[in-house]
Amino acid sequence: MRQSGLGSLIDVCLLATLLSVVVLLSADAALAQGSRRDSNAPFKDAYDVLYGADLVGTWKGTVRGSSLSQRDGVMSGQAVFPRRGYENRNTFGIILHDHRHRKGLEFSQVLIGDLPCGPKGQMTPVAHGLELQGGRAGFGSVMFENWLADTQRDDMSVYRNYGALRKNPGVVQTEWTSDTFTLRLTSTMVAGVAPVKNHTFDYERQKEGYLDSLNIDLEFTLRKTPRTQAIFDWTQCDQTEFEPMQVVETTPEHGRENVLLEGSEFLIELDAPLYAGSLDETTVILSTRDQANGYVFVATDVSLDAPDRIRVVPKETLLPGTIYEIELVSGEDGVRGRDSEVLPADFRLAFSTVVDPDRVQVDLYQVSQNAAMVYGKPAVARVATQWKERDDIHSAWQVLSYPIRIEIKDEYEKSFFPEKKGRVKRPDLLDKEEIRLGKKTLDVYGWSPSSGRSPTTAVALVYPDEPYPEDIEPVPAIAEQSIDYASRQVDRLTFDYYIAEHSEWLERGADPDMTNAIHVAAMRDRLFANQIFPVVSVIGRFQGRFNVQDTICSVPGAKSWMVCKEGFNSWSDPRHAAANNDFGPFFELMHEQIAAQSSADILVAYHPPSLQGGGQATSPFEQPQSLTRPGDEPYWFGEPDSPVMERLHGDRTGRNMVIMTTLTRGNQFVPSIMLTPLVAHEFGHIFGLPHTPYAESEEHRGQVCQKHYKTIAAGIEGMRVSLDGASGWQKSSKDGNAQSSEPLLNLMFPCLYETRNKYWIDPNQYDWLLENMPTMVSHSRARMARIDSSSIAHVESARSVRDSMQGQTRWHEMMQSVEQTDHSAQVQRWLLISGWNDGESGGLLPAVTVAGPRPDLTEVDAPDAALQVRVLGLDGVVLASDLVASGHPDKGAKPFARTFAIRGEPGRIQLMRGEHVLAERKVVPGLKPSTFVSHEDGDVFTAGEELVWHNDHQGSGLTHALRYSADGEQWRTLAILLPGQSFTPEMSSLTPGDSVAFELVTSDGVRSFVTRLPVKLSVPFAPVAMWPTGHPQRDAAAFAGYGSATVLLNAPIQVDTLDAVRLLSEGKVVAHEVMLDDTGAQLTVAPSDPDHEREYMLIVDPGLQSIYGDSLVAQIQIQFTGVDVQEDPSVLAWPARRHDKASKTTVGSTKSPASESYSGQSGQGDITLSLGQSVTLNIQVLDCLHNLEMLESVRIEFQIPGADSIQIEMTREQGNLISAKASHGPRATGADGQDWALQWDGGQVFARGMLGDDRQATAFEFRGTCPS
Repeated sequence: MRQSGLGSLIDVCLLATLLSVVVLLSADAALAQGSRRDSNAPFKDAYDVLYGADLVGTWKGTVRGSSLSQRDGVMSGQAVFPRRGYENRNTFGIILHDHRHRKGLEFSQVLIGDLPCGPKGQMTPVAHGLELQGGRAGFGSVMFENWLADTQRDDMSVYRNYGALRKNPGVVQTEWTSDTFTLRLTSTMVAGVAPVKNHTFDYERQKEGYLDSLNIDLEFTLRKTPRTQAIFDWTQCDQTEFEPMQVVETTPEHGRENVLLEGSEFLIELDAPLYAGSLDETTVILSTRDQANGYVFVATDVSLDAPDRIRVVPKETLLPGTIYEIELVSGEDGVRGRDSEVLPADFRLAFSTVVDPDRVQVDLYQVSQNAAMVYGKPAVARVATQWKERDDIHSAWQVLSYPIRIEIKDEYEKSFFPEKKGRVKRPDLLDKEEIRLGKKTLDVYGWSPSSGRSPTTAVALVYPDEPYPEDIEPVPAIAEQSIDYASRQVDRLTFDYYIAEHSEWLERGADPDMTNAIHVAAMRDRLFANQIFPVVSVIGRFQGRFNVQDTICSVPGAKSWMVCKEGFNSWSDPRHAAANNDFGPFFELMHEQIAAQSSADILVAYHPPSLQGGGQATSPFEQPQSLTRPGDEPYWFGEPDSPVMERLHGDRTGRNMVIMTTLTRGNQFVPSIMLTPLVAHEFGHIFGLPHTPYAESEEHRGQVCQKHYKTIAAGIEGMRVSLDGASGWQKSSKDGNAQSSEPLLNLMFPCLYETRNKYWIDPNQYDWLLENMPTMVSHSRARMARIDSSSIAHVESARSVRDSMQGQTRWHEMMQSVEQTDHSAQVQRWLLISGWNDGESGGLLPAVTVAGPRPDLTEVDAPDAALQVRVLGLDGVVLASDLVASGHPDKGAKPFARTFAIRGEPGRIQLMRGEHVLAERKVVPGLKPSTFVSHEDGDVFTAGEELVWHNDHQGSGLTHALRYSADGEQWRTLAILLPGQSFTPEMSSLTPGDSVAFELVTSDGVRSFVTRLPVKLSVPFAPVAMWPTGHPQRDAAAFAGYGSATVLLNAPIQVDTLDAVRLLSEGKVVAHEVMLDDTGAQLTVAPSDPDHEREYMLIVDPGLQSIYGDSLVAQIQIQFTGVDVQEDPSVLAWPARRHDKASKTTVGSTKSPASESYSGQSGQGDITLSLGQSVTLNIQVLDCLHNLEMLESVRIEFQIPGADSIQIEMTREQGNLISAKASHGPRATGADGQDWALQWDGGQVFARGMLGDDRQATAFEFRGTCPS
C-alpha cells in the first residue's frame, strides 16, 4: 500500500509494528528448566502447543477512552519472557497475552522491551519502536496488538497495532522484592483508522481516515518459585550460559530429489525444545536463486510440528527442475531454543523439485527402430526424457539430472516390460561420448513378444523415482508408440559348417589353431546373425572335415580333371587353380551332395587361406532394386520391388551356400573370420541384400571401399540386443555406436575389414528381410531338405496340408487350392543327379532322393552342344531325360546337378553325348541296406571310435554317406561318397542329445538304402575351442582387449557345477562374472573389476560337468589381460542360468494363485489334421495355462516337411467358447462340444477344433503332455 497523508501514518504504524516484533523477538525465547510443563501431558489446543510451556505469572488491565468499541475494556492473562537480548546488555522484555478474549490463536498482546534489569525498581518511559529510531536512550519500547478494537463498520478498518508516541510516552514501573517481581504500565496509545472498500484501502476517501487513541493500564506479577527461578533471575540480568543446539534430523533428507511442486512439507528436528516466537520468515527462509544469482524467496507457513521440530510449508507452487534451500538463521537473531539455545552456524537444507519434461519419447527395438516385431525375439524399449534449461533460474540452481521410474503398459494398462529405474541427464548436457554410449535414453529390457502377449501399443509412463512426499502419487509424463508384428517370420535359421581340406590342408588338414579359430568364428557369426537378422534363433552345427580330393576325385573318371591331377595342392603356385579361386564349381558340386542330405538352411564351407577374397555366397534370388543405392542415400524413391518369388534367378540356379576363406590379412594376427562378420555378411547376400553402397564394377567397388571406409553409414537406427534380452548397445548413424568410437558401418559394406562391433543393418534392409525372408527360407527348405525314402508315401498327404497352411494367399484360398489339387498327378520322387563332363568324357555322382526340384548347378547355355542325362527303368524304358551343361576338352570340365521327376523304379542313369554313353550308373541287383558290425542298436558309442559296416555288394562300387542327429529330427552330414566300409566321426561334430542316432546311406549310384543306428553317446566333456589360445603375439594384438576368456565346450554345462570355475590374479582368486550363451555350452569369464595392468588366469577344474553328468576330461587354463571394454564377450554371453537337458531353455515357470503355467522342457504329442485325408504329425506342447478347474490355453508347434514350423494356440473364451489360431491364419471360434474341446487332466492335454474360416476349414485333434 503506497499512500500519502494519514494513510502514510498507517503504513508507518505497520512498519513500526514489524520492527518492534523483530526487536522484541530477535533472540531465542526460552523458559528456565523449572518452568517447563509435563512433557507427557496432552495439549489442549494449538495455542497450548505453541505457548503452553512458556506462560508464567498473571496480569490484568483495562482499556479506556477509545472512539472504537473495545468490548468490555478488560484484559487478563499470562506472560512470555523473551531473552534479554545481546550479550552484556542489561535490559529485558516481556509479552503479555490476553486470555480473557482469546479465540484459538487469535488474541491481543502487549509487547514491552528494553526494560532496565533489577533488582532496583524504576520508572521507564516507553514508546513505539518506530518512534525510537532516532535514539533509544532512557526509553523502553511498547506496542499493543489490539484484537478488541472494532469500528463496527464495513467501510472503515482499524490498524490493530497501537503504539505510544515519543512526545507522549507511556510509563512502565518495575519493582522487585525477595520473592516477587511486579510490572505496571500506564500509557496513551494511538492507531490508524482508514476507509476501506472491498476489503482494501479506499484511496478516494483517504481523507476520512483518523487516529484512534486509547488509555491502557495494567499490572503483571511474577512470584519467585523453583519453577520460575530462572526467569526471575533473567529480569535481574543474572543469566546462565546455555549450550548450543544442533539439527539432528530432517524430513526429507538433505539433497532430496524429486520433491513435488505442491503438497510438500519439510520437518527439521533439533536436539532441544524450540521457542515458537523465534520462528518466522526472517529466521526460517525458503529460497532459490534467479538468473543473476539473486535471492528468490518463497512464502511459507512456519510452525512447530513438535516441541523440538520445525514444520515448513510453502505457500506457493514450487518451480519444476529447481534447487531450493531452507535456511535456519543462527545466532541470537535466529532460531532459538526454550532455554536460550542458539544455532552456532546457519543450517541449510537443500532439495530439488521434480522435472516437468518438455517431451517424452518411447521407441521399441529388436534390431531396428520401431520395426515390426518378431515373436520370441527379445526387445528393448528406449525412453528419452527431454527438458531444457530454465531462463529464470541460475544454472547452478537447476536440476541437471534426476532419477526416474518407468512403467511400460499396453493399451489395456497392463505392464509388459519390467519396471525400470534409472537416472536421466538433461539432453543438452550430454557430451559426445555419453551420446555415443546411448545415454540419451533409459533402456528397458525384459520382454519378448509372443502370440499370447502381443500388445498393439506401448505406453511409457515416466514417474519421478521415490518422490517426496511419498504418499502423493505424481502425475506421470506419457509417451506412446504403436507396435506392429511380422505377418510371417523365421523362428529358426540353421547352418551347417565344415572344413574343406585341400591345397595346403591336403596332407595334414587344418592345424589345431586354425580349427579352433574356425569354431570360434562360426560361434561368433551364429550369435551375431541371431542378433542382426529377424529370426528367433540361429543354430550353427559342425559337420566335420571333408577332403575334397578324397570326396570329388574318387568319382570314376574324375582323375582326368586338372585339379585332381594336381591333387588340389596348388596353393604355392599362383598360376594354379586354388590361387585363382577356380575350385568354386567343384565345391558347389560337393555342396550338392552334402546339402541334399542335410536339413540346414545354409551350408558354410571354410577353405584354406590360399582361397583368396572375402568369401562368396550363392542364392536363388536376385537382389532387389530398392536396396541397390549409393551409400549417402539410405532411402528408396523408385517403384516398389516385385514379389520375392518373381525374383528367382531366370535360370533357376543358385543355392544357399557360403564359401569362406580363412586367410589372415596383413594388419591382423588371426584369420579374418575371427574378427569380421564375413559369414553374416554372406548370409545377407543369400537373403537378397546387395552391397551398400552398391558398386557397379570392381573398379567402382575399390573406389567405394576407399571413400566410405571411414564414413558413417547412413540411415542406421538400431540396437544390438543380447540374446537373453537383458542388455544391448546402441547402433545409430546419428548418435553413434555404443561398442566403438570408430564410424558405424553397414553390414553389407563391400569391403569388410573391421570387427563385428562396428557393423549394423539399416531399416530398409531389415524391413526387406522382415517381409521377404520367411518366403525365401520356405522356398529353400521345400527344395533342399531331404526326406527319407522310408517317408516317401507320407510326403504326398503332408504336402497338401503344408501348402495350405504355408502358402502366400489368404486362408480360404489356400484351402481351396489344396482341394483342387490332383494328388494322383504328384510325382513319386525327385532324384538329384550330378556329375561332371568335359564334352568328351564325364562322371556321375550317386543320385540322391530330395524333396522337390532344386536349382540347376550350371545353366545350359548352348543347347546344341549340351549333353543329355537319361534315367531308365528296370525294364529299360526311359523314365526321365533332360539336357545338362557341357564342358569342353580345351576349356576344362564343367560340373552339373539337376533334379528329375521319377515315377517307377530306376534301373540305370546315363550321361549321353548323342548316342554315346560318357558315364553310367547301374542298379546293383540284390542290393540291401548295409549292416553295422562295430555297434548294435542301443550300444554306447564313444567319441573317437570307428564306425564299421558291411555290405555283401561292396565290391560293386558302392558309396556311403553318414549322417548324425542328436534329437532324431535335425540331421547333419558327416561324410559323403565314402568308398570304404568304415569311418571315424570327428568328436567336435558329435553333440550329445536325447535321441542320438547315426544313419548310413548306401548307394549304388541309382538307389539308396538307409540304415539307422540308435546309440547312447559317450563323448568326453571337453573344449571344442578356446580363446585366447596362449599365443602372446596373436592374443596381444587381436584379443587382449577383450578382458575375458571364453571356452566353447561340446555339451551344455550343468550350472550347479560352475563353482569349478576360478579366476586368479597373482595367485589369488578375484571376483569375477561367469556367463553362458544361449546353448549353455559357451563359457565366458571376466573379472568384475578389471585392471588392464594385471594378468588373469582362468582355471576350470574337472569338477565342471555337462548336463549329461560327464565331468571335464582335464583342467583348462587360459591366461589373459584384464581390459574393461564393451566387446564381444559381453555381447555373446550373459549370467549363467540353469538349462534344461532336452530343450535347453530356462527351467521353471511363473505361477500365480489363480493359475499355473507350464513352460520349460516342451511336452510331446501328436496332431491329426483332416482335409479330405488325414495326416498325423509329431508335435511339441510349448505351454499350458490352467487354473484349478480347467485348461485356459495351450500352445503347440509342429513341422510340416519342407516348410516352416506352425504353431496353434487354443484359448478358452467367455462362456463355453473356444478359439483356435494357427500362425499366419485367421482365428476360428466354436462352442465346447462335439467339434471343439480343450481338456486337461494331470498334465495331459486333449484338444480338437477347426482352423480357417467357414469357406475352408481344417479339422484337427491333438493329444500331448504339458511341459514339465
